[in-house]
Amino acid sequence: MNIPRDHYPESRFTVVNVQPKQPTVSRSQAALTYLKQWWKGFIHWFDVSAEPRVWQKYDRQGNPLYWCVYDPELGRSMSFGSEMEVRLWLEHRFYRR
Repeated sequence: MNIPRDHYPESRFTVVNVQPKQPTVSRSQAALTYLKQWWKGFIHWFDVSAEPRVWQKYDRQGNPLYWCVYDPELGRSMSFGSEMEVRLWLEHRFYRR
């Protein structure tokens, strides 16, 4: 039994998309976000503050190796084997002023 196509009106069939829409980020938005983050880091690094910068270096497995200190007043970088050595240097620097 063949039923002609025009027997069912087109309006009876509705296509429904049940998949939730994923938020899309355009390449330009992603690039702008990256540049903003990079710029903040750049400004932070070249901050003209006289405060010393302290950070720790790690090996490839994530184990701490040593501590690094940059003194902007002297324009020198130093490295220390322990946090206690860094603390002693910071105290000495503070009282040296």
